[in-house]
Formats: sequence, structure tokens, C-alpha cells
Amino acid sequence: MTALDGLEKWTDRGPWPGHYQEAIYDHLEAFCEAHDFDTLEELEAEIGEHWVAVLYDMIMDDFMSRETRDGNVVDQYLERRGWNEKAIPKAYMKGIRDSVMSIYEASDIRPGESFMARDLILGGDPLLVTERSATHDMLQGEHSAMRIVEVRGHHFIAGGMLPFEPDLSEQVIDEINLRADEAEDEICEMLSEKDEHADPEAVRRLSLAKVLKMSAPLFSEEWLKDTMLYPDDPKLPDLPPADFVEIEYIELHCSFAESTTRKQLRDLLNAAPDMEAVSSAAWNWVALAGEEVKSQAKPAGGVLYEAHPENGALFLGMIELKVVEKLEARVNSAAHAKELQIRLKDILGKLVADPIMVHKTVKRVVAAHCTGHASNEQADLLPEVEIRNIKELHDRHYREILDQPVPMLDDASPRAAAKTPEGQEKVVAWLKVLETDEAGMCQCNEIEPYDFSWMWQELGVSHLRK
Repeated sequence: MTALDGLEKWTDRGPWPGHYQEAIYDHLEAFCEAHDFDTLEELEAEIGEHWVAVLYDMIMDDFMSRETRDGNVVDQYLERRGWNEKAIPKAYMKGIRDSVMSIYEASDIRPGESFMARDLILGGDPLLVTERSATHDMLQGEHSAMRIVEVRGHHFIAGGMLPFEPDLSEQVIDEINLRADEAEDEICEMLSEKDEHADPEAVRRLSLAKVLKMSAPLFSEEWLKDTMLYPDDPKLPDLPPADFVEIEYIELHCSFAESTTRKQLRDLLNAAPDMEAVSSAAWNWVALAGEEVKSQAKPAGGVLYEAHPENGALFLGMIELKVVEKLEARVNSAAHAKELQIRLKDILGKLVADPIMVHKTVKRVVAAHCTGHASNEQADLLPEVEIRNIKELHDRHYREILDQPVPMLDDASPRAAAKTPEGQEKVVAWLKVLETDEAGMCQCNEIEPYDFSWMWQELGVSHLRK
């Protein structure tokens, strides 16, 4: 039994199934049309049952918060059947009715108990959120799209939560703010007609809340676009039994060299014939027609994994530019990792540092992709990482970057940006992205995440660390 069982049964009749289908359509139709999915099973095969369940929880919450031509479903249900509900379930339903989707940043995580959630769109003080299961895998500074409801002075996550990479958060926040600009113009025009005036901050907050009330599908749509392991989504093979030798899955992490800009790397990758741009910050690495691809030894009892984009080119890996002055690449074998390391050196020269390589198995990647949780299996590290003093490498890199232009800081250096209040806010956001990115790379590996505390202190922003 759940707090919404009575409501869900009641909405099986009358006009409500139609309104619920409208909500499903708003959240999923664009993605399903783009991928020619006609059934729920096809969607589950693409993103996993876990994420489909999360999306349907979020759709239900959106449905409960909507005003339709037949009114609000929560109001109608409580008016007719509220006598049959206890106080806490009623308060929870009303909380969902009044809530909006937003993007939150997690901090002060206490596994199995709670975390602090800072609203990256509406702002305000962080909220203490009671949460058991999600906090076990939550990362400091991680971004998630969710609803937070208040019930009798306590805050809870309503429905599910979708993990958002900083790049995706920035993209969605920009879109919400653009929509809020239009809403703000309408509100100001309405007030002007009535010869009324309001505090600009209050008008802005009202505009954002109004937009968020109607924008829940945007979060689902953008997350679905970003959720694939690769943009063109080559399918993973059926997994073998537990004792089967696993296919390899390797990530390469390359920091930008001094004075390197995203534009420089983007131009060079766009010009490379074996790099197919799939967005402004992502490329498929493919074998050109007639090009001989180095063979990979087939593991004993194992299989090889190849994927072919629609144009027929052999897919070898993927490269992405991240917002934290880092290039990331993903390939499916140690042989391809070595080849790509050489290829990136040919294309980019000294614009990026030598990569740190992390070796995983496909089973672990699929477990995280389909369930939202990393498996207990620890990733093996390639010899390059085992023999390298990671801390010294990071120390040297971040000492240098403090005095270098950073795109996320509008090409100011961290030291220069930290001299103004506005710049300090950007520095804090940049440091949090660094911490989250590092924690995500090191989670479930035998590498301890790098400690950025000294950078907060040196830049004089420790007091802003929430």
C-alpha cells in the first residue's frame, strides 16, 4: 500500500484517464517518435525498467499538479473521497499538487538518512530532505531533477529523481530562464495595465514558478535525449552468465592543457575525418571506409562488441567535451583505448594532458545504466593508473589552472574571478562541478576522490560551500 493507492484507483474512471494519457504524451512522445518506439517494452529495452518506472512516477506527479478543464485531480479526489484518507496521505497529495519540478544540488549527504538540497533554479536556502535509499549512492554536489514536497514540516522527494550532468543542468536552466523571461514580460505588462507595481525579485520568482509548473515534461525530454551511453546509441550485446569473460569498457579522462579552449578542441575534432560530430560537444570515433581496424583478440569463451551507426561506419568509441575543462572518451576494449590515445595525440597534440584510463566491464556499466546504481564490483585500473601518482598529477594540474582562463568562469582565471561577489558564485559552481565529476569517476573504483578543500581555501570561498 502507498499513499496514492486510493487516488490512483479513483482516477481510473471519468475524464482522468484521458488527462493522464495527455501527461504521458507530453513527457515521452517526442523521444518515442524520434526512436520509432510503439510500445512500452521497446522503451524499457532502450533505457531499462528502472528508469521507465522513475519516469512514470514523475508523470503521475505532473498529472497531480496540473489544472485541466475538469479541474485538478487531487482537489476533485479529496472533495469526493477525502473522508477516506488519513491526514498524512492527504498532506502528501496536496504537497505534490503544489510542487514544481526543479534541479537540485546535493550536499551534506548522510547515507540512509538525509541530504541537503539546493534549488539551482528558484534559489533560496538549501532544504533538509529526508531520504533513505537514494542517499546511499548520492554524490556530493550531484545534480538531480526532482520534486520536493513538504509534509508537516519535513521535506521528501516526490516520485523519482533523474540524475543530471552539469552540462545538461546548465542547458535546462538556460531554457527555463528563457521561458521565464517571456512570462515576466507578460506579468509586467499585466501589472502596468492595472497601474500596479511589484518588487522585481518577486516578479522574477513568480515567473520562474509559473514556468516550472508547466515545464515538467522538459526535464524528462532533455534527460531522455542525454541518457544514452552514446548519442547514436549502439546497442549493448546480451550479457553472458556471471562466469563468462566480460567485454571491456574503458574511459579516458584528459584535462585541458594550459590556455587550451573548447573552441580549439572543437575545431580540430570537427576537422578530423574519423570524428563524426553528434552535437556541439560530442563526437563518434569511427573507422573510415576502407580503413583497416586493428583486430582485437577475442577473450577465451567471450565475444567482441562492435556497433555500426546508420551510415555503416564502424563505431569505435565516443569523445565528449565536459564543462570542467576536460575531455572524456569511451571505448570498448584496451586495444581501442591505445589506438584512441594515439589518435587524440595526432589530432590535439599538447592541447590536452595524457589521459587517465579507467577499465570497467560491460556488466557493471549496464547495471548502473539500467538500475541507476553502481554494482558492487570494483573496476580494475589499467597499469597506467596503477603506476601513476594521481595526487601529484592533480596537484600540479590544479595549481596551474588557478591562474589560467577557465571557460566556465567567462575565460577569467579562478583567482581573478574570486575577487568579485559575482565571480565567487561562478567559482563555487565550478569547484562543485570539479568535485562531482571527480567523485563520479572514482565511485566504485580503487581510486580515492581528489580532495579539493585546499582550492576552496586558497580562493577564499570556503564560507560559500553549502
